[in-house]
Formats: sequence, C-alpha cells, structure tokens
Amino acid sequence: MAATTECPQCEGTQWVQVSTPQGPASRRCDCFRKEQRELRLQQMGLPPLFADASFDTFSAGDYRTEPARYNTLIAALAKARRFAADFPISKGRGLLFHGGSPTKQTHLAVATLKCLVEKGFSGMYCEYHQLLLTLRARNDPNAAISGPSWETARRVASVDVLLLDSLGDHRATGWVLDTAGGIIKHRYFNQKCLIATTGFPLESARRSKLEGFAAERAYEPVPDSLPDRIGQEAALRLRDHCRSVSMVVGEPGPPGAPLR
Repeated sequence: MAATTECPQCEGTQWVQVSTPQGPASRRCDCFRKEQRELRLQQMGLPPLFADASFDTFSAGDYRTEPARYNTLIAALAKARRFAADFPISKGRGLLFHGGSPTKQTHLAVATLKCLVEKGFSGMYCEYHQLLLTLRARNDPNAAISGPSWETARRVASVDVLLLDSLGDHRATGWVLDTAGGIIKHRYFNQKCLIATTGFPLESARRSKLEGFAAERAYEPVPDSLPDRIGQEAALRLRDHCRSVSMVVGEPGPPGAPLR
C-alpha cells in the first residue's frame, strides 16, 4: 500500500515517534489505521444501494401512523445494535434476519457487518444467488485455480464475518443444497460469524397444512420454507448458530415505544 504524503504527523512514513516510560518508541500513525479501515470497507463488496447503510440511517417509520411496524423494526434494530456492540463475546455467532421488508433486512445486516469491520474484523457481503453462480464457475475445467471463483471460495471460508443476503433465493438442486450446506457447516464448526437475511419462513408449513385438509386436497401447493431451499440440516445449524431477528410486522417490540 502506498504511503500517504499528506499527513502532517508522519510526513508520509505512516510511523510516528511517541514517548513511553521506557523511552522513545515508534507506533503506527493514525493515517495508517484510517487507510486500513477504508481498505477493509472496500473489500466487503457492498452493493452501491447499501454502501451508506448504518444503524443511524435506519428508519423504523412513524409510530403514530404505523405503531406495529415501528415496534417491530425498532426491536430488530436494538437486537442488531446489541450484537454488534457485544461481538465477539456476544451470545451466538451470527444473526438471521427473516420476514418483512427485504430492504430493511439488508440495511440492518449491512449496518451490522460494517460495525464489525470497524472493530477490525474482516468482512464480506455476498448476494446468495450471485455467490452460487460465481462458485459454480469452479466446475469449468478451464477455470484457473487462482481465478475469481476460487478466490471468492477462499474468502467465503476464511473471512471473519460473512453476510449472505437473500438466503434461499435460488432453486434448490443437489449442487445448491450441498454448496449452501457446506458454507453454513464450515461457519458452524469453526465458530465463524455468519449474518444472513431471508424472505422464506424458517419452518415448513407442509405438515400442518396437510393435517388440516382432507386427503383428497393434499395436493394443494404450499410455499417453500428456508429448509426447502437450503436443506433441513443446514437450516437447523443456521438457527443454532445465529440469533433470530424477526422483521415480521406485528410481533412484539420493546415496551413503552415513544409516541413521536
């Protein structure tokens, strides 16, 4: 990385001399820390729409006009803030945002990721469908081992914090189930942080639906759930690994929500 020539403290060396009880010593200049922070933010791969997403810019709407929606989103914001503040000693190794507005889900997920990167952890944003397309390119016999798809796979496995956005937004094939399951299993076994968003229900409605209908109506379709899209085993590991953050309007929010 090229040293800056604009910093008056270090004059471009990125080192400054400080006094210690043992005598003069050198330490990294603040400009170096700033460059490292900016580099980590650039390496996350955030989509432009959410590049400026933060907890401070998150809008829960107006309590006076939509109290149920406001309470739900404020509760989700509080959970995400607490997780980011406590990490890495927080309970659970990730967050699973589900239900409600996909845009609100992604905003909070990205804000959480950025907070952890600010703390010095490496982070990576992946849109689930695009990630699978990138990883599938490794099956091309002409793909170089050092090519983009292999580099993406390496980062997905090694990065401190992985964000999987729109989890389940790909038709479930054997390869998709194996790949999604492998990513989640690796995070689970190695206790690496995973943040995910999904618009699919966390549990299948098939059993309860079929029990409620007569046998001749059992053919009626039931919407897919997250286990249907990523596999039952992966879904169970995900729920065990991550704290659930519901974005479904109408679920209980924090008591005493302000009227504003």
